[in-house]
Amino acid sequence: MTDTAELQSLLDTGGNITLDKHRVYVVSGPRGGFSKALTVRSNTNLNLNLATIKLADDQQCGLLGQDQSRKLANVAIYKGTLDGNGAKQSDVFPSVNDWYPTVWFSRSDNVSLRQLSLEDTYFYSLYNTGDNCSLQDISVVDAIGGGIWLNGDNWTIGDIAGKNVSYWEENYTTGNPFIVNLKNSAIGHLHFENFGFGVKFQGGCRNVAVKSIEAVAGPNNYRKETKWWLVKIQGENLPRWNDGIKIDKIICRGGPRSGLYIWNSRNVHIGKYVGVDNGKFEPVHLEHGSDCFILSGDNIHFDEFISTGAPKHAFAVSQFATNISVDRITPHTIDPAQPILNSGESTRINGLLVAAG
Repeated sequence: MTDTAELQSLLDTGGNITLDKHRVYVVSGPRGGFSKALTVRSNTNLNLNLATIKLADDQQCGLLGQDQSRKLANVAIYKGTLDGNGAKQSDVFPSVNDWYPTVWFSRSDNVSLRQLSLEDTYFYSLYNTGDNCSLQDISVVDAIGGGIWLNGDNWTIGDIAGKNVSYWEENYTTGNPFIVNLKNSAIGHLHFENFGFGVKFQGGCRNVAVKSIEAVAGPNNYRKETKWWLVKIQGENLPRWNDGIKIDKIICRGGPRSGLYIWNSRNVHIGKYVGVDNGKFEPVHLEHGSDCFILSGDNIHFDEFISTGAPKHAFAVSQFATNISVDRITPHTIDPAQPILNSGESTRINGLLVAAG
């Protein structure tokens, strides 16, 4: 017996719902693509009240979702734990038509998630596409496939923390702890440890402000499939370049390749970058052995750049990048011969134009 019918009856009613304090609710659902154990309706205020909603064993479905035929609006879910029980789900990867993240809201407006622990999740902890939404005080622990994936306009995001996010397969669930395509949005403090692919701003982010990112590598970053960058500001081909990203501080530690990778992005302002012991997987290669690698972009500025322990280059700029500048740089590389490698046009370090070569 599960608690599915009891919870679904409450959710169908909508309005203000408060669960039994500290109770563990176990739910089940139909197997297969786009399926979920529980359907959340619009105009619902769900106070978990320190309870846990847990997916039963071997369900091959999501935990929470929406009616796919209509937009989800005016929803708050807060103060408890959502447990995907991912370690006891099927290890068979679904096809592109069979997505079922643990929490999946595909078309939403004014959805607020706060004070939530997303644990042992499966096929992304949270996948949310919508506008005017918010996240605050969210933790992700033991996520199989990926952490948080967000798309939309006008998001407000507070503090997010995650650890032990694992790679699953190469197309959709590569272990990104936080991956966003956002516009006109504000993000607080992000802290992630031991994940697959990097913290990623992708697909044409516009006007996004971030207080801080701390990315700390662990064993999951050193699997053969995931030996990549810790933080990626990675747009797509025109017209989907990232444009207008401001990050007050980035800290990257122990990454197998570059701590920070920038591609197809313009008008990026980073207040302070601190890299420690990054790039030691393949140090002879430009993009692997540099603490920060800018492959392509325009008008990218750092107020301060500090790198310690990179094997070869602290800061590397390719020929496809223009108007790169750093006000103050402190490069302590293992090989001191060429801490700054520049092939870009109009690169300025410490106020001086650096020749390409």
